[in-house]
Amino acid sequence: MENSSQVKMLVIIKIATLLAAIFSSALGVGGGILLVPLLHSVGKLEFKNATSTSITLIIPISYLGAISHLLMNFRNFPVEILSLFLPACMVGALLGKLLIGKFNNLFVKFVFSLFLIVISAKLLNFFDLFDHFILVGNITNHLNIIVFFYGIFISAISVSLGVGGGLITVPFLHLVCNLSLPNSIAISLLSVAVISTIGTAVLRTTKYFDKMTIRSLIPFCITGASLGALISQQAPEYYLKKIFAIFILVVGVMYLKSILKDIKEQFVYEY
Repeated sequence: MENSSQVKMLVIIKIATLLAAIFSSALGVGGGILLVPLLHSVGKLEFKNATSTSITLIIPISYLGAISHLLMNFRNFPVEILSLFLPACMVGALLGKLLIGKFNNLFVKFVFSLFLIVISAKLLNFFDLFDHFILVGNITNHLNIIVFFYGIFISAISVSLGVGGGLITVPFLHLVCNLSLPNSIAISLLSVAVISTIGTAVLRTTKYFDKMTIRSLIPFCITGASLGALISQQAPEYYLKKIFAIFILVVGVMYLKSILKDIKEQFVYEY
């Protein structure tokens, strides 16, 4: 009975990993936000094992997803922005390692969650006044500088806090840099892949690196990443944008709910 239960759990994990890879590659969000709860809750891995396994699995999902996007849209790909953004992500990822534990995580995650909610509202066109508070279409002269420093910033935040960089990379590239959504997703996936590669290089030396689980799930990551990129390229951009907006809205609300719960627990503990 126990073996039957383990086989059933493994099948569920593989199917869920495939679906997470499809979703991640289609929207450019890497996949950690989906894979960590899956591996921890369903796969019964310790949280640190689930995190390190997720970071490693994100590498094939992100690289293959990005390459698939590139091959399908090679002629219109913004190489100049990519050449600025990727080096910035490398610098930011290394900087993020130094910043771990230096900030009040609850406050930064609170701001991050509010930012996600506001961006999702913009993508869903809930209000038009937001256009007066961002510089869309008016930053051409400084775009290269903004792209480079934003890459550093988002990578540093992503590594130091463990939050999903792709969640705010895609909206930045689409809304501020005026790139198409598929191109924004492709660059986001490449940046996530770079950050995950650096993270995996560090985690390989720790006891939390679960090689057996990683090897068994990689084929499902590869298949899902290819399917996700194909779906993203074929789907109308209007609907893709709405799906992405709803996704980051849900994530933002979940982050906010978790943060408020932590604040409440701290308050009860202190008083």
